[in-house]
Amino acid sequence: MKIIAVGSPKGGVGKTTTAVTLAVIAAQAGLRVLLVDGDANASTMDWAGTAGDEIPLDVYAASDPHELAKLRAADEYDLMVVDLPGARVGAFEAILSGDGGRPVPDLLLVPTTHEILDLRPVMRVVRDELIPLDMAHLIVMTNVPTAALPQARRQRALVLDAGAGHRFADTIIRDYKIYNEAVENGMTVLDIPGRRPSARKAEADYRALATEAFAAVDITLPATEETDRG
Repeated sequence: MKIIAVGSPKGGVGKTTTAVTLAVIAAQAGLRVLLVDGDANASTMDWAGTAGDEIPLDVYAASDPHELAKLRAADEYDLMVVDLPGARVGAFEAILSGDGGRPVPDLLLVPTTHEILDLRPVMRVVRDELIPLDMAHLIVMTNVPTAALPQARRQRALVLDAGAGHRFADTIIRDYKIYNEAVENGMTVLDIPGRRPSARKAEADYRALATEAFAAVDITLPATEETDRG
């Protein structure tokens, strides 16, 4: 089993959207997926409760840090996606230290906007807490307006050129109102029907990120009509 955790020192950066959407992409491709809500706010559980069968996977609430540290015991799944708290509280530290001192995730995705006030604390966490552990990670720029894509790419290039060991996803998640509509209707952008441009662009962004994230943990999804559509 592979474990991908999604966490960030910043709130409001699409953390839960990222965790849920990646988990659903994997489940729709036929993997046995457990989506773990490690956030006391229970945003993932609320979403899953509204969505019902639209989210074709198992969902489990584990806000107790001690539970998160022992997630590898659930070995009946191909993939576990963990939605961590929006700020670095006990669950974040627990999943890094793990049960026996080893990090729990195979990969930690760290969402952030491209704004420097969001990016700086993310870079500090990665530098001070992830890199010393040799923790596989990808910083993911999210909520980026289309007009700001060049700026986001410049910010990413500047960080990478500094050579401090930060690792960024190539994919940038653009900001679309369609995400709110999807949540309100108990679905992900993957499930919004038709050729609505914003839905299909949002879907393409997350399918590209899924390809990167799953490749980083040696998961290759089988080709399907959905994965080809992006």
